[in-house]
Amino acid sequence: FGHNIRRFRELRNLSQEALAAKAKLSSNYLGEVERGNETISVRRFLEIAKVLNVEPHYFFLSKKG
Repeated sequence: FGHNIRRFRELRNLSQEALAAKAKLSSNYLGEVERGNETISVRRFLEIAKVLNVEPHYFFLSKKG
């Protein structure tokens, strides 16, 4: 799950710091979520999806190829 957050963040050319600021999270927390070391609430997840302009269900799909 966290790897998809990172993938979409990188596709948008956003740093962890930039995404964290826009989603009102700490960059340390976001990094831990991306690495799978921290869980994320639905509310925070939806805010990240909104900032990245990605429909939430896409975060649950495996990357093909």
